[in-house]
Amino acid sequence: MPPLREAELRQVVSCPAELLSARFETAELVDIITSRTAEDSVKGVGALPLLSYKLDDMWTHMVKRGDGVLRLPAQSFELGGVLSDRADAFLADHPKSQDELRRIFTLKLATVREGEEPTRRRALRSEFSDEEWRLVSELADHPNRLLVTATPESGETYAEVAHEAIFRRWHKLRDWIAAEREFLAWRTGLEAARRAWLATPDRTKKQALLMGLALAQAQVWLGKRSDGMSKADRDFIVLSRKTLRRQRLRGRAFIGFATVFLLPLLSVLAWMVYHSAEMFWDITNSVLTAQAEQALKPGDTFKECASCSEMVVVPAGSFIMGSPENEAGRRDHEGRQRKVTIRQPFAVGKFEITLDEWHACYGHAGCLRFPFDFFARSRAPVRNVSWSDVKAVRDLARQGDRQTVSTVDRGGMGVRSPGGPTGALFIRRRRGETRRVRLVPR
Repeated sequence: MPPLREAELRQVVSCPAELLSARFETAELVDIITSRTAEDSVKGVGALPLLSYKLDDMWTHMVKRGDGVLRLPAQSFELGGVLSDRADAFLADHPKSQDELRRIFTLKLATVREGEEPTRRRALRSEFSDEEWRLVSELADHPNRLLVTATPESGETYAEVAHEAIFRRWHKLRDWIAAEREFLAWRTGLEAARRAWLATPDRTKKQALLMGLALAQAQVWLGKRSDGMSKADRDFIVLSRKTLRRQRLRGRAFIGFATVFLLPLLSVLAWMVYHSAEMFWDITNSVLTAQAEQALKPGDTFKECASCSEMVVVPAGSFIMGSPENEAGRRDHEGRQRKVTIRQPFAVGKFEITLDEWHACYGHAGCLRFPFDFFARSRAPVRNVSWSDVKAVRDLARQGDRQTVSTVDRGGMGVRSPGGPTGALFIRRRRGETRRVRLVPR
């Protein structure tokens, strides 16, 4: 219905009173009511219902007086004020129901969005307790008419405020909503999320449930303010939480499956890859000649195959083996101190044996045990190599026709036995370090 013009509003105000033999206190009062109603009609819809409330109150007071005169102080005329007057009067008549009225108007019948004025919310009958619905029915009846109840043809009975001006005019309600604004604004978002989930096709419904931060916030509010949520909203949060738990359980089950079945399979595959490492290593024999060995000086470096370790020549010399008896932390097996002399220069690996080098040695049957160390880098020092592994390499070296027999003392130092065109290649492990040593005759 389009807004009425001022002349039409004048007829709406004055004609019913004339037909019922009543009159306004002054003709000016009719002009004030008409002009202010016209102004409110321009600002927003709903001026006519408020006008009917105001005229109804004026008529009720006139009947009580019995003088047939409709009275109202001109300076107090405000269409929205009739709502707050009726609400305050109802609250005064029901002082013990203030908590229920606060819940009805804020938690049930108000929609709050961030940065916006509150608007009406349609609440179903199932959201109210019996006592709350009794108050709702009374608020919807004459002479209060602050709420409206209706039952659609196919659906549940609902209630809503008769006019949204009550959110602006009734100061008590404004204070109630201000105290609940954070929760009400969050709940409005929850209701929107639930409606979106309901509208989502079944095949993608799980993706429309609450997740992440939204679910975490919902669980916090559910613990603190479940009484301010509808059953549908509470069920929506619980369903989102159960779905998340099922997803986590499936994830843990997959991790368990991977641990029990996939990791061993990956280990086998890794072993196969490393076992075939020899194809990537160039072990073309380029053993030094006797003349080249004789020409080596302390500090010189050399390699006897493309992928072999780099060796450095160490000069002959002496050192004291063992530790003094007064040394802090000394162990029994570290004595006695004695002088050890190495009479001939020898060659030692310049760097620690790497994982790649040991794999190549294993691939060419030079090393007898495969070191499973899948999380180390290929150029990292080899680990998980025991002294028995080193001895096996030494024994293997003794079987070679061109290798010189070497002995290894308790400290892990190699000493070359006489004879043979080249020195013996072996591994020593001392205090957690693994090195390849090559003895060079002089």
